[in-house]
Formats: sequence, structure tokens, C-alpha cells
Amino acid sequence: MTSIATLGSHCALQVLKGAKDEGFKTILVCEKNVRSYIVDFNSLMN
Repeated sequence: MTSIATLGSHCALQVLKGAKDEGFKTILVCEKNVRSYIVDFNSLMN
């Protein structure tokens, strides 16, 4: 299965949502201080 990976940012959330909508697994890479914000969108990550 192909996965879509992106660096953590506001735009990354849109990329991950689109990837999930198309059935891809997702990977998000981010700094620790950004992680607390991104965890709110945990449903977009595998």
C-alpha cells in the first residue's frame, strides 16, 4: 500500500485529508512543539 507523507503545517492537514479520502495511508512529520496542535487532527493520520 502506498503512503502519503508530508511535513507538518496547516497545508499538510489538507494534504492528509485528501489522501485519506482517496484511501491512502498517511505519515506526518513534525517538530515536538507542533505535535500538540496536530494531535487534534489525529483522525487524519494512520
